[in-house]
Amino acid sequence: MTVWRLVANWVLPPPLILFALLSLPLPRNVKQGIILFVQKVFDLPIVGRFKLLHIMLWLTAVAFLGTARQLQLLHAQQTDAVWATPNMEIHFLSKRWRAERNLWMGAFAFSSWVFLAAFYREAVRRMALEARLSEMERSDFTATETREREPSISREVTSKAGRTPLGGSPAKPAVAGGANVTGGAGAAAAGPERLVGQVKDASAGAAGVEMAELKKEL
Repeated sequence: MTVWRLVANWVLPPPLILFALLSLPLPRNVKQGIILFVQKVFDLPIVGRFKLLHIMLWLTAVAFLGTARQLQLLHAQQTDAVWATPNMEIHFLSKRWRAERNLWMGAFAFSSWVFLAAFYREAVRRMALEARLSEMERSDFTATETREREPSISREVTSKAGRTPLGGSPAKPAVAGGANVTGGAGAAAAGPERLVGQVKDASAGAAGVEMAELKKEL
């Protein structure tokens, strides 16, 4: 088995298969499993601290540069060559054609591993953004549901407070000064609630802006 047959059979298929798996429109759980599998493939230790991705990039780069150098030498020989017989010319041209084939094969193998690494990083980034966006949407839904329930609870408490006790004496009419005091106390009590509502609205607005930015990045 020659080196280029090894490249064609064992170096080229893995990035193409992994790239196809990452490109498929699969559910999020399956996508996470594929990303984890690709990470395991990339981080497979080969020699010391060098992993499979490093070795493949190094091998394909060396193969491409070596073939480019060989093709350059063949072109230099062809310019000054004088063929005695047609068979000698055919033999030389066959060597040049094999070198050109190997050059394109090495370039394709190197670019496949580079594109796979870049696409993997983009898929991981997109998966993290989608998870963050879904978490923000769930938290926003919970906050909206809480805000919708708060007015009903406050109305229920107010209605209970306004009822007359069954065994007690009827409530006395409030004095003007007392009304002012009560009104002032109510305003003072409503002040923090208004501030809390403003803070909630501001936080909700900031969360909405962040969600819009995340959707733009996706």
